[in-house]
Amino acid sequence: MKSILNYIFIPIFFLIVFSGKTIASNPYCSNLGFELQNFTNWTAYTWAEGQPGYTVVSTPKVEGVVSGRHTIITSNGYDPVVGGTSLKLIPNGYNTSVKLGSTSLGNGGLRQSLTYTLDVTKDNAFVIYHFAVVLQDPYDASHAAIDEPRFTVSIIDQNGVKINDCANYDVNASNAEIEGWNTMQYNKKPLYWRDWTAVGINLTDYIGQTVTLEFMTANCRRKGHFGYAYFVAECQPLFITVDYCSDDNDATLTAPVGFNTYN
Repeated sequence: MKSILNYIFIPIFFLIVFSGKTIASNPYCSNLGFELQNFTNWTAYTWAEGQPGYTVVSTPKVEGVVSGRHTIITSNGYDPVVGGTSLKLIPNGYNTSVKLGSTSLGNGGLRQSLTYTLDVTKDNAFVIYHFAVVLQDPYDASHAAIDEPRFTVSIIDQNGVKINDCANYDVNASNAEIEGWNTMQYNKKPLYWRDWTAVGINLTDYIGQTVTLEFMTANCRRKGHFGYAYFVAECQPLFITVDYCSDDNDATLTAPVGFNTYN
């Protein structure tokens, strides 16, 4: 009997374990994974934000890639600050990633971001991003959480409003003590780092609209502590294909690739 193909849409996404694979160029989100080994289709910004009452001068956002703050990674190796073979520069199955930020402190309060605007269709409504983060904790009560090194991921609709989705991510150095983070000492201060983690974004409610993904890293709003991250992303259709015949006892379900387990 002829096979019947159905589609089951997946409603909920969360942090789950990534299963390694090699990403290729995708016509529905070109260079989302930096497969061109450049910043085509991405917009880069740099600026500074100082802590009120201290000497760091805040500056406006400036568009443009800045060497050392927006860095394409094409050769696999390991993060030198974490040391050893603990944190890969590129996640398993990928050929490229980006490092956003660095240990450089400049004049203090350095921030940098990368944004990607996506015209959402049924072919790219499932975005997966993978990230790893390194944050130095000032470990000082005079630094409020907002003053500390941080990493954020924001999903923004075409009106410039952040979409209320659990795939948004915001972590500062002192709250990186939560489960899933590793810790060590660096220059006599706590350093927190998170190994590669995958997050899925369901954009089916935004088909026919444009959505912007924004990744941002920041040093502390004074001069003494750094924060940076690595990330890469991809897109694919958001459905499970079910292949069965009416008199079969079993069905084969083919889900979007990229994860080891599903609920």
